Amino acid sequence: MKLKKVLAIVICAAMLVTGVIGCNSDTQETPPEEDIINGEEENQSQSQTQSEPGIDYEAAFATFAPDTVMINVGDSTVTWEYLFFYLRGNINEVISYFGGLPGWDEELSQGLTFADYIKISTVSNLLEGKVIEYGATLLGVTLSEEDIKEIQDYFYEVAERFGGEEEFLRIIWEEDGCHSRELFDRIVGVSRLIDAIFSELYGANGDMITYDELAEHTALDGYIMTKHILRLHPEDDDESDSDRDSASAREEIEAILKELNEFDGEDFEEFFDDLMYRHSEDTGLVTNPMGYLFQVGDMVQEYYDAAVELEIGQLSEIIETDFGYHIIYRIPINFDVIPASGYMNSDYRTLREMVMMDLFSVTFEAWRNSLEIEYTDDFESMDLSEIFVVQ
Repeated sequence: MKLKKVLAIVICAAMLVTGVIGCNSDTQETPPEEDIINGEEENQSQSQTQSEPGIDYEAAFATFAPDTVMINVGDSTVTWEYLFFYLRGNINEVISYFGGLPGWDEELSQGLTFADYIKISTVSNLLEGKVIEYGATLLGVTLSEEDIKEIQDYFYEVAERFGGEEEFLRIIWEEDGCHSRELFDRIVGVSRLIDAIFSELYGANGDMITYDELAEHTALDGYIMTKHILRLHPEDDDESDSDRDSASAREEIEAILKELNEFDGEDFEEFFDDLMYRHSEDTGLVTNPMGYLFQVGDMVQEYYDAAVELEIGQLSEIIETDFGYHIIYRIPINFDVIPASGYMNSDYRTLREMVMMDLFSVTFEAWRNSLEIEYTDDFESMDLSEIFVVQ
């Protein structure tokens, strides 16, 4: 794993507040093969390696003493060391996006220069961490001894991969502007505080949020959840023999529907699941064993139109789509399932996690709005074009 990837994970967790702004981990599960989900996975453009402009970051950092107070946030302060780390990160992002560094006075939009954008983005980013620290204080949440030990262990573990503590600190300074071990620990510590805050407010993985609360929060979102049994059209069945035709596929699905309609037991869903695993040719079944959770526009139209007409616990007639023949079974929403739109947008949060983030965003904004922010004279006089001089 390259250093950039290591730091991206750490900084993502700490700076972007786990979904308040949004961040995808590279450890997320692989999206399912495309089946009845409508649309293709969003193409990810491959960034090209660009030569970074020759900015003397050592000289830039020396503009102020590391402990110079640049911003007062409530009862806490933002020092130059802390601000510089976020400035450097935003400059790196712009360089990566534009393939170079625009002129500091160049307008990115009407009345907004590149320098303005960097300042605004930097303050916004660093305030995420400050708000989390503030909220943790309000809730009485602190890092446990175990948290502190794990942060220390994590530092040594990562440092060992890059040639030891001294070499690792040199690298993260040169690559990302992280000036000290203390700053590294603080950045990672914020991500630990986020976990502790979420557990305090919502329980582990949001399990303190009741089903009724989840249902009420998503009531207007139009979510539907179904399972289905699919028999593919012969031309879509790569493993089918030449004797299988559309008539055969239709007969197969009719036989399955007849068996379902004649069920006289106590647990219909268990019976449906058994037939589904034995007979369904849906390639997405492996990654969606609990069913599909979707909204309008997520599925092929015929499938959606049939599903939306079903009551929970009701079975459809045979529905034909371009994929083949379906028997659809509507089930209650499982909030611990990833919505179909999440797979298409590479957002692998469950619906429960999405609700938790929505709830937290309200709390987060309340915390943020209650904090008084005061910029010092050093911040107000800061001229990025003179500090970060492009050679």
